[in-house]
Amino acid sequence: MMENNRKCALCGKPIYVGRKLGTRGFVCENCFSILPSCVKISPDGLTTAALKKLVESIYATYAIYANLKVPVSSCSYKKIKYLYKSKIVLFSSSLFHLDNLQGIRFQTAVNRKLPDGSGYVLDVFCKILLHDPDIFLQDKVGEEVVYSKDLPLNQPKPWESIMKAIVWQKKLDAMERGKEKRAYSRELTSKYHDALVLFMFSPNQRFTEEELKKRYRKLQKVFHPDNGDIDAEAAQKINESYGILKNYLRTKNEKEETG
Repeated sequence: MMENNRKCALCGKPIYVGRKLGTRGFVCENCFSILPSCVKISPDGLTTAALKKLVESIYATYAIYANLKVPVSSCSYKKIKYLYKSKIVLFSSSLFHLDNLQGIRFQTAVNRKLPDGSGYVLDVFCKILLHDPDIFLQDKVGEEVVYSKDLPLNQPKPWESIMKAIVWQKKLDAMERGKEKRAYSRELTSKYHDALVLFMFSPNQRFTEEELKKRYRKLQKVFHPDNGDIDAEAAQKINESYGILKNYLRTKNEKEETG
């Protein structure tokens, strides 16, 4: 019996019967099934590394989708759908998480003129830009009939509701990350000032790493186990404060070196 050495070009698992993915080689049924339709049609526009990252991110999104236990409210336009609470976008027959989307756009192109000459049939395309991999994907999501009397296309455009929902959620997420960042910054500032007090440095005092080490050794001697009555909590606080001040000096020096 001949040994099978063929492996999936994307996940690396052994395969006996695979799918040809352009010049990228053969891929397993699982990887092929979750790829966006637009990628299946034209895979050679992406590098193998980008395809691997794309498959990893889609697998992770499918895992989130599989754990949804109740129907999730959504909005949709033609072949694209957005699930609100799970922050999942259905695009090109695949799933993408909102955290991995940099942006989304809709474009139109004239497909044909209506037989009676009263208007046109427009192809509607959706383009999404991803963070990881840093690529964009584009696919046709449907058609719109536009009559000449309505040109230019009246507001709101049919796809605006789903685009606004996605853009608004991304703004909310950015605001939440900003709050978390500010809260972390305040906590770090508080710990930094506590560390200065413990090591007996004034807030505006400049100190070197050597001076910091000397004071650290002195504090260590006071709370060394050989001294008998050791305060484990105080010793832990000294080590934590030393790490905070050391990181502060390292960051400060790096900023001064880079100008």
